[in-house]
Amino acid sequence: MALFNEILAGRFNRFAQKHFSMKGSGTGTPTLSADVQLNLSFISGLENAYLQGWDLFGVQTSQAAGGAGNIAQVRIRNPVGSGMVVVVYRCTATSLTAGTAQYSMQRGTATTDFAALAGTTGLRKDARSIRGGPMAIVSSQNTTPLTSLTNAASHWSGYVTAPNTLEVLSPAIDEPILPGDAMQVWNNIANQDVIVSLWWRERALEDSEKA
Repeated sequence: MALFNEILAGRFNRFAQKHFSMKGSGTGTPTLSADVQLNLSFISGLENAYLQGWDLFGVQTSQAAGGAGNIAQVRIRNPVGSGMVVVVYRCTATSLTAGTAQYSMQRGTATTDFAALAGTTGLRKDARSIRGGPMAIVSSQNTTPLTSLTNAASHWSGYVTAPNTLEVLSPAIDEPILPGDAMQVWNNIANQDVIVSLWWRERALEDSEKA
């Protein structure tokens, strides 16, 4: 017989069981309170993210100045049908070209990547991850003017005197990227380089989270 308000999302039970070293093979936290009482403050540190079903990744990718009229741009994309949610929790952008640099970030949808792929090896930040590489695809280019995302909306823009680094996303801001969505960062000044560092986490979407 099922328990009252039985909790079926296994990753929360697994986290509680692992984090508190609870013995036994049964469910560690099977039920909610008799009256609904929910207080979620998990991920007490990134070392605990894996116990909650998250895999951690990070990458630095760059594009040199691409010539007159060309924009150095970097994209992170969650493929359609991936069944995963990608959350970018930090992003920085740097240009080594002397003068003023202007960085922008937008959100939208995409089904394609830029020609230069960042690859998948060496991106894992927690060796306990069962996946060797991320679902998200990071790519870049500097051979065209700005290539906007579909259904794009600009979310951020900032200036800095190069060479300097700007925080596009700080650890206090999360950007969820669902299947079919993408985030893009670029140097608005044509014929300048850009170096983008991305930190993100991924996990499988629960059935209740799928559209």
